[in-house]
Amino acid sequence: SVDSNGLWIRTLIFSICAPYLDSKMNLDDFISMNPQVGWGSVFLLPDFVDRYGRQS
Repeated sequence: SVDSNGLWIRTLIFSICAPYLDSKMNLDDFISMNPQVGWGSVFLLPDFVDRYGRQS
């Protein structure tokens, strides 16, 4: 939060991202520099939400 002068009222708390035992960073599963994998797709946000955000 900031005061009326734009100064921080209290210092920000930064937390370290801690891995869980049953999960890991999975970015490498989605990004590949191997041309044999093929091309990906880029979506506009509304199209992305329409495709992946709807639960049926």
